[in-house]
Amino acid sequence: MRSAKLSQWLLSLLVEPKVAEATVGDLLEMHRGRLGFWYSVLRIAVSHLTQDFRAAPVRMIGYAFWGFGASLILGIFLVWTVALIDRKLLNAIPPWEVPLGLVCFFALAPLRSGWALARRAWRREVAAALATMALFAAWYLLSVFLSDLQMRRIGKPWPGMEDAFVLTVVKASFFLAGALWYRIKTAIRRLSPR
Repeated sequence: MRSAKLSQWLLSLLVEPKVAEATVGDLLEMHRGRLGFWYSVLRIAVSHLTQDFRAAPVRMIGYAFWGFGASLILGIFLVWTVALIDRKLLNAIPPWEVPLGLVCFFALAPLRSGWALARRAWRREVAAALATMALFAAWYLLSVFLSDLQMRRIGKPWPGMEDAFVLTVVKASFFLAGALWYRIKTAIRRLSPR
């Protein structure tokens, strides 16, 4: 059954693969309907995520700030490196420098930071990544609020606010992808025979 494999994969992102397999087997025996089955799978997934947050809330907040800071610092470093290499080699600003800098800041840095955070938050990779994504969202909301205040005072919003939502979603998505990539790779490594 295709739903069983998909649900087992989804749960294996949050628990050990053998536990996910046993859980899906039990759910298949309990539920005959697809809707009840998927409702139970999602409830169990949410339960595991909230359990990670309840077990160590301070640690999750620390992971969120660590991931946010790592993504920001690595992004600035990569953009600075691209700009420095361009200026040293070409003595001019090529047309691809800005897009390459944006890719570094909004894709490569979050992807690598998500991977590094998942490595730090072993067995709580997804919960730590979601906590960081919540911090990305809070940062965006704070910038919208401050830009609105500036708009009221001087009649101009912050530059770049029209694209801020999309860029925040892209950055958070790459961050989550990096954490999931680490989780999947380590799960495959544990399952492979030695």
